[in-house]
Amino acid sequence: MKIALEGAMSTGKTTIGKLVAEKLGIPFIEEAARKALEVGFELDKGASAEAQQWILDYQKMKEVTYPEGFIADRGILSVAVYTAISNLIRKNPKKIILTYVEEELKLRKPYDKIIYFPPDVLKLEDDGVRCVDESFQKLLHEQYMNIFENWNIPYYVINSISIEDRVEEICKLIN
Repeated sequence: MKIALEGAMSTGKTTIGKLVAEKLGIPFIEEAARKALEVGFELDKGASAEAQQWILDYQKMKEVTYPEGFIADRGILSVAVYTAISNLIRKNPKKIILTYVEEELKLRKPYDKIIYFPPDVLKLEDDGVRCVDESFQKLLHEQYMNIFENWNIPYYVINSISIEDRVEEICKLIN
């Protein structure tokens, strides 16, 4: 089973994803943006189109490594969300990335399930990677909702609060 965990920063994707992957014995794919930061790209509001393209390529490369299944801390959908926000902030549309991701999601269907972690469930915490700006987190949430609706992408929302309940909720969705 191929699972993408999506949502704004500081919603629990990494922590829960690692626990679910361990519990189910399937590979966990770290967020590609963390690797992009290591190689020198700026993230969040400052992410360039080149950074988004790099993240997209890296994510796809990691996903094909596990043809039997994985849990990904963000999938290619997050690239579309961050590109859409970059287009809003910079007023410099990069429609080719958005078009490509939309076609991938609709035609290739790279994920069996997309699981969304909404904001405002957990307190924003600085992990040293992503910003802790609540207004940016809300903007990300709005873009996710726009893309889910406009592209007609099925997704599941994680409503649990405790780590244990979140792990169980996802395991039930997967099995």
